[in-house]
Amino acid sequence: MIPIGSDGAIDEMLIFDRALTEAEVSRLLQIDDRLRVSPAIELHFQTVPGQNYRLQWSTDLMTWTDHGELVTGTGAEFSVPVSIRSAAERFWRLDPIQ
Repeated sequence: MIPIGSDGAIDEMLIFDRALTEAEVSRLLQIDDRLRVSPAIELHFQTVPGQNYRLQWSTDLMTWTDHGELVTGTGAEFSVPVSIRSAAERFWRLDPIQ
């Protein structure tokens, strides 16, 4: 479980090496009502070696907001987890910087 101390600090944490089923999450929530679950997705973008990018999000596909630090491409896939609670209505892009 992830008990939260009175000062807001995390005392314990469980990390799983796979996605939990809905039934497993429900069972964990029944065991300890202090448990907080933040569903997330992982974004994947292919990068070009040496190319700089900015990860950006938008709610209308017209106005884009930077998210995080500058990313330098390696030729490998760039991936980042994003909470779907805080970003449920967002579109994402990895914008190359010219």
